[in-house]
Amino acid sequence: SGTLVLVLVIFGFAFLLHFLVEFPKPKAILQKKHTLKLLYLPAVLMALFAAYLILFAPRGTSGFIALWALIHSFVRATPAERSRYGLNLLLAGVIIGLLPVTIGSLVGILAPTVVLPGVFFYFLTMVLIPITMALAVMKSAAPAPAPTPVM
Repeated sequence: SGTLVLVLVIFGFAFLLHFLVEFPKPKAILQKKHTLKLLYLPAVLMALFAAYLILFAPRGTSGFIALWALIHSFVRATPAERSRYGLNLLLAGVIIGLLPVTIGSLVGILAPTVVLPGVFFYFLTMVLIPITMALAVMKSAAPAPAPTPVM
């Protein structure tokens, strides 16, 4: 939201400058061909940079890369491997852990005036991620059942 406010302030200055160049009488600089484009170019560039930060900020990107890696491992594993390594539990824990935080963030970006109930506590669901990671590691470390002897 701070990035969006910065973009609005910069566009506000661009609008103010445009207004002052037009009012009370149009200034001579407006006769040049690309004056208005140059006037708004910094604000447009800043808006594009803000969109980049909102969509691809490193703090969110690393989580999505990790989720992608988990989904890739899950899809490539056989059902027996998913069970043996606890991938079913791990995937469920990661999705349940990240979903409330992701929804809260998206609502905050797309509808900043909407306040979801309990949004300040959504991060608590992320505790499921290390818990299910530990359970998956413990499950995969369990010794495999001994083969039945052949007589």
